[in-house]
Amino acid sequence: RLCFSHSGTFVDAAQVELLNVELVVRGLSSTCTGLDCMAHQRSDCHVASDGSLGSMCSLYFSSVFGDSRTTSWTRDFQATYDANSGAELEVVSQACGTNMGNASLTTSDIGNSTVSSSQDGGFILALANISRVTTVGVCYCTAAQNSLCSSGSDFTQAVGIIYVYAFAACSPLDADCTTRFRHVVSGHSFSLRLLCPPQGCRAGNGSRIKLIAHHENSSAPSWSPLSSCGRSSHLESWLPRSNCLTEVLCGFSGGMRQDFRSWGGPSAWWAWVPEEQAGVERLDVRGAGQKADACYCDGDCELPEATWFKVGEVSVEPVYLADVSGQGLAPLSVVGIAGTIGISLGSVAAQGIALGYAPGGSIKLIPDPWANATSSDCQAATYVDGDDHFVIGLHSVHQASLREAASVHDDGILLFNRGDATRTITVTSAGVAAVCYCSSMDESGSCNAGPFSVIARLTIRGPTPGQSWTITTHGLFLIDYIGYGLMDTDTLRFSVEPCSEGGSEPLHAESLVVAGCLETCSKIGNSGDIATFVLSSTTVGCDDSWRNCNTVNITTISSDTEGVELGFTGDPLLGLGDGIVIGPEVSGGTTLQLESLRGSFSFRSKGGGVSNSSDPYIVAQPVMLGRNELYRRLPIVFDDAPPFFSTSSSGASWVRHSQATTRRELLAPDSVIGATTPPLHICWRSGSAGEAYTAEVGTVVFTDPPVIPQAALALLAPISDQTVPAVLSFQTGNEAYAAIEGDTTLVVSFIDMDLVAPRTVADMPVEGGVLRSAAAQKNCGEFIMEAWSDQQFNGFPFPRHCRFRPVVTYDGIRMFDFEMEFDPHSGVVASSKYQIVFNLRVASSMAEGAHALRVITSSDLTKHPNTAVEAGFAPLRLRGATSVGPAASGSDPQLESIQFLNGVPHATLAGGELEILRLELEESGTLDLKLQLRGSSGRHIEADSEVRVIFRPFTQWHLGALSVECVSSQTCSPVAEVESIDADVGQQRNSLRLSNMVVSDDVWPVISISGLAQIRGGMFQARAAAVVSSAGWTSSQYVENTSGAVLHQAMAPYAMIVSSRGDGNPNPFVNADNELWLRIIFASALMPGSMLSITAPTFYSDCTIPEPLPVGALLNVSYPYGGGALRGGSWMMEACQWQYIPSGVVLAGSSVYIRLGLKNPAYTVGRG
Repeated sequence: RLCFSHSGTFVDAAQVELLNVELVVRGLSSTCTGLDCMAHQRSDCHVASDGSLGSMCSLYFSSVFGDSRTTSWTRDFQATYDANSGAELEVVSQACGTNMGNASLTTSDIGNSTVSSSQDGGFILALANISRVTTVGVCYCTAAQNSLCSSGSDFTQAVGIIYVYAFAACSPLDADCTTRFRHVVSGHSFSLRLLCPPQGCRAGNGSRIKLIAHHENSSAPSWSPLSSCGRSSHLESWLPRSNCLTEVLCGFSGGMRQDFRSWGGPSAWWAWVPEEQAGVERLDVRGAGQKADACYCDGDCELPEATWFKVGEVSVEPVYLADVSGQGLAPLSVVGIAGTIGISLGSVAAQGIALGYAPGGSIKLIPDPWANATSSDCQAATYVDGDDHFVIGLHSVHQASLREAASVHDDGILLFNRGDATRTITVTSAGVAAVCYCSSMDESGSCNAGPFSVIARLTIRGPTPGQSWTITTHGLFLIDYIGYGLMDTDTLRFSVEPCSEGGSEPLHAESLVVAGCLETCSKIGNSGDIATFVLSSTTVGCDDSWRNCNTVNITTISSDTEGVELGFTGDPLLGLGDGIVIGPEVSGGTTLQLESLRGSFSFRSKGGGVSNSSDPYIVAQPVMLGRNELYRRLPIVFDDAPPFFSTSSSGASWVRHSQATTRRELLAPDSVIGATTPPLHICWRSGSAGEAYTAEVGTVVFTDPPVIPQAALALLAPISDQTVPAVLSFQTGNEAYAAIEGDTTLVVSFIDMDLVAPRTVADMPVEGGVLRSAAAQKNCGEFIMEAWSDQQFNGFPFPRHCRFRPVVTYDGIRMFDFEMEFDPHSGVVASSKYQIVFNLRVASSMAEGAHALRVITSSDLTKHPNTAVEAGFAPLRLRGATSVGPAASGSDPQLESIQFLNGVPHATLAGGELEILRLELEESGTLDLKLQLRGSSGRHIEADSEVRVIFRPFTQWHLGALSVECVSSQTCSPVAEVESIDADVGQQRNSLRLSNMVVSDDVWPVISISGLAQIRGGMFQARAAAVVSSAGWTSSQYVENTSGAVLHQAMAPYAMIVSSRGDGNPNPFVNADNELWLRIIFASALMPGSMLSITAPTFYSDCTIPEPLPVGALLNVSYPYGGGALRGGSWMMEACQWQYIPSGVVLAGSSVYIRLGLKNPAYTVGRG
């Protein structure tokens, strides 16, 4: 509105007139208040280090009048500064309109910025093409049309001031920041420099800076509600720590100078060094590339209304281990093998312009066994003048240091060999090594670019040194060793001298150790590399030859705040601390997260690109146990939200690189090696290292095991080349049995099968072998006829499984082992007697007292797989004969048969012949027995012959005092003597020696035996056998009755509810689910097809055979204890019946445990 005053004073309202005139003022308006406030509106922006505009310079206006909407700017404001203090002495500002005629503006400058509408109804002026640190005024063209804005005088309205800053990172040693960087190598130190435009930095030391996570909103102008500078936190991964306590309360000042602000210097520098999480974080130390926005506040920064705006960026560039194969060099990867280390920057854009990536840098290699070394550890590590104990080739910087990098190669890789390919690095101890880097060293040998920082970890492949083995000379053994990065291409050798670190050929011990004994033993010889194997997804549960393996893949991978869980298709047999690397069949997460999860990292080429010309390097992840056998965990925690990983449809593969083993094929013959043999050295070679053996695994000491106190092999008849039963008797002595916690074995070793050959129960030769993976309980019954122990409570230890080991041939001698494996705490015990009955064929050259076989008891198979607790040879016992002789033939004294005559018929054969008779107890509680010896025409037994009647089961009968008479119409007056088959160990009186006997085709004496005591134990089938020997033992006969066997029903089977604290009954409450434990000792064998039935009370719910057995107070048995779990049969829980499969047997004298599930009744259950 336009008003007119007739009086010229506007005092008298009557003299004031409102004119009918519209006054239009073209230009911009703002909501600001105060004199010339719009002319002093400020816009803070910055230029990048390359001169480009880093953030848009913009101003906000509430409205616009006129159609030009065109702006430009004034000349640069001019400032003078004090040369010493940097204080701003004078500023010459520039005005719009009249002063722009001489401004350095080109035609293209005029009108290149326009005003546009904003979303909130206002208007935004955005200016571009400013590429220098400056302060300029913003001027608006007030012409009616845009076409009229053709000269500087047309831009008459002052609408704001633009302040353009420049920000850069500098070397802490570059006090003037003459070389400015936007990219900085991770961990490298730097200082910050902010160049101030005129009037851009106020006087005083109130300026602050913070480095925040990069975000597009950081570039928004400070007046914009989108601006994130003011409300974002300083990243604590920057050194120095604790720059800011809150989003606005920051403590580090940029100083008093007004021409520039500066943070940091030689003694107070900045660096990107994330804090390591102790114990759980195992991410690759390279880190992902990190970009940070630098936000600046010029004063009063602690106030909520303080102005923060972006002034630049810092890009942290990760450094990668580089692929050096392109230069014809070998990477450093194997212990004792020289190699070269190179590094590559993670960004092509930063190549050659990143602070800290230039010639003259240095590296250190330090042991990092737990993969948790920090920059502090790098800084503290020192090298002596000369070769360090851990690494050869890195010296103090006072010498011609191999740590100085050569010039940057054309492919952008830094090589730490000073440009000389012959300068290499050799690491002398296997393990995880941290690579520490410093980009610049001073003359004193200190890093003048800040501390050394960890830039990578890698595994130096090889065995852990100093391992040792004590191996008893009792049979086949293996070498199981630990290390780093072990592979199934690595090999071992035995050496009589220490292994050379330089990789020279070991001095072989070919005359002492033989290999290949899973088939035919052979001397190792001068080219005898011993293969090693590692556990992997395709080698789970392999047999001794590392064949017949199972495949167990990873099918699920889940990450959370506590680590990563791996789910497997089966039990991978991975233990606590095993180091694994996961295969490439996994996807998800970032490249860094995926490589860290897998433990496999790619070498990089120029700009951080993945190189495919070299195998990846590894840092295996340590395994932790999971919720059950199908799960394992990895102690890797991701900083951000846990990523999602998936596997291929068939799952992901994996390899354990922390442990390797040979086949169980090695043999140290006790004929050439023993306790007096000096220790042998085990040398290691990488499969990728040619013929060089570069590390010593350790030493092996061979020792003779303690001798078992007593052992003997009693052959029931001294007959050669014919199958005859034999009783192996032995007595243990070593108290070390009590300390064994794991699985154990009892091995019967036939030391020369041409002299003593084992036969199966069915009288078949033992061919080939059963590998451990195929061992089963049924194998026990294929070989063992009886077993006995003097442990009345425990009985004979019940085997988990048995197997025939493969026949071994050494120096033309065939050897064979029969192995019984027992559950933990269920094997043989100290100071106890044992007997095993099996069939044999003995060569004619065997004599009384000759070593027939060897008995070996093993220690813990897991902890001490090559150690025997006791071992001893069992001499042959021939019961009067001095040597074995031929089987009776022709007219030699022989029996036609031996038969039982008394008893109640119990079963008959199809033809009506009696199969089983049942003996009845006499009123006196004893048994009477009648045997008939039937002669054969022309093969008479004369008075000078000897007849022995032996009762089977051989280990169960104990005849005691009895009377023998001949009940026959013929003349018969035998002389009877009760004796033991084995007088040393078992001492069962189970043999009746008859002399002065005459048996012919018409004289069939009947022997009446009275006063037999009731046989200990339970129910079993009994048979009689007879051994007939001619005078002088020139021939012998062994015969058994084939029909008319005796079913001896003696005492009831020995069974009991386990008595312990709580009676094996941990939950004795009404209606509560409960369990009772039954323990049964079998006096007779359970033969194929046998049925075990348990009659349970009405409140019975289920019954099971536990595996593994519980240990401790529940069963109230001491370590070790007999007992075991029935395997290989079918269980009918509803009827509580167990059916044994064909070819299986539960040996007489064995004890087993059975669990009964019960629902406790509300009433008292009586006895009986």
